[in-house]
Amino acid sequence: MIIRRTPAWREKASPMRQRSAVFVTCLLVALGSVACWGGPPAPPLAATSIASRTVTTGGGTATPGTAAIRTATATPPPPLPTGIIAPTSIVPTPAPTEPRLDLNPPGTPVRPRITPTPLPTPSLNGREATIGQVQGTEQNSPLLGEVVRVKGIVTANFQETPTRNFYMQEGALPRTAASTGIQVTQGEHPTPEVKVGDEITVVGIVIERNSGTVLDISRVGSGLIVTSSGNALPPPIELRPPASESEARRYLTQYEGMLVSVPRAVASTATDASGTFAVVRADGGAPRATGTLTIGAASGTRYVVAVGEVVDGIIGPLDRQGDRFIIQQLPEQRLIISPPLPATPQLPAAPSRTPAGG
Repeated sequence: MIIRRTPAWREKASPMRQRSAVFVTCLLVALGSVACWGGPPAPPLAATSIASRTVTTGGGTATPGTAAIRTATATPPPPLPTGIIAPTSIVPTPAPTEPRLDLNPPGTPVRPRITPTPLPTPSLNGREATIGQVQGTEQNSPLLGEVVRVKGIVTANFQETPTRNFYMQEGALPRTAASTGIQVTQGEHPTPEVKVGDEITVVGIVIERNSGTVLDISRVGSGLIVTSSGNALPPPIELRPPASESEARRYLTQYEGMLVSVPRAVASTATDASGTFAVVRADGGAPRATGTLTIGAASGTRYVVAVGEVVDGIIGPLDRQGDRFIIQQLPEQRLIISPPLPATPQLPAAPSRTPAGG
C-alpha cells in the first residue's frame, strides 16, 4: 500500500487547484484501472487476483474471499477544469481491402490488370546450308567446325534414351553421292521435344564422331524450332551392299544418317552384350564383316537373335561408328525373328565320262 502525504502548500490551495492536482495524479497513477474525478487515486487492482479483505468499489463492497470487481459508475464525471484536455483514443485508419479473386468491396480501388507479353520466337543464327552440303561426298564434312542452320523432317527420335539424339532428313532423295540425312545430338542441353514427322529448323555445330558426321546442338547458341508436324517421311532406301570391302564402305557412306531398310536378312552373329547383332541379306549379301550390317539398340529394345535366324522388318536411320554401319531400328517397327531357313539341297555331281578311244 502506497501512502501519499499532501504537502502543506497543497492543503491551503484553492479547491480548483486541488481538483486539478487530483486529476493529474489519477491520470498518471490509475490510468486504465478506474476513472477518478474529484477524489483520491485508488490503488491498481489485478483482474484475476482474489481479495482477502473488504474492498470498497465504485459500485459497492466486495466480501472477503471473492474476486474484487470494479464496476463503472453510471454517474457522469464532472466537467474538466479550464485548460485540461481529456485523453482521446487513437483509431487507426482502415487500409483498403486487398482484391481477392477479383471481388472488391464498394469504394476499393481496383488494381489495373497487366497482360503478359508473349515471348518472341527465338531467332536461330547460323550459316544456312542443306544437309547434303553438311555431309559432303568426302570422308569428313566440308563444313566441319562451322555453325550451320539446316531444315529437315525428323525420321527417328531417341531423345528419351541414353543416346539423347534424333535423326533428320531432307524430304527429297539425294541427287548426288552426298547423304541428305544426319544425326543430331543434344546431350544434356535442354531441347524441345520432337516427334517423327516434325519439320524442324536446327542450328548447331558440325562435328565428326566415330567417323560419322553429326550436328551438335548441346552448346550455347544452338537450338531448334518445330515449324510443322505430321509430315510424310521420305521413303527408306533398300540397302544392297556389295561384297567388296572398299566398295561396301563407299556405298553405305552415301546413305549415312538416312532412313534405310533391309526386307529380309539372316543373322550372321548372335546378339552381343550391347544388344546389337550383324545380318546379311537373305538373298545373298556381303559375306565379309565389313560388308554386313549391324542392327543397333538405340531405342532400348533388345532382340535376342541366334546365328542363322531370319530377321524381317529392318528399318531405321543408318549410323556410322568407325568401320561399322549400324541401322538403329525404329521403336515403332518391331523386328520379326524366324527360325533358320532350310538348307538348299545340294545335287550330287555328275560323274565324268571318258570319251571312247581316249
